[in-house]
Amino acid sequence: MDRFVSNTINNVDRKGRVSVPASFRAVLKSQGELHALMSVDHRVVEAGGRDMIEWYQQRLERLDPFSQEYEDWSFYINGDALELKLDGEG
Repeated sequence: MDRFVSNTINNVDRKGRVSVPASFRAVLKSQGELHALMSVDHRVVEAGGRDMIEWYQQRLERLDPFSQEYEDWSFYINGDALELKLDGEG
């Protein structure tokens, strides 16, 4: 399984874009998707491929579907996640 093994800090450019390191782009290319979520624990954006969303979905499936925690996580995963596209510049 391909995965990210580090983190990176980047700024948003004038066009509202953030550069994605080449090693991260290679993993994302293998997964075919890029998703972003605001972190629950930190003031950062978490980004990853299909594996990240599947991990959150598995976490959700372990919860009581009638609980407030389930509702909160469901909204977070399904309502707050964005699917992003990489441009030619990375």
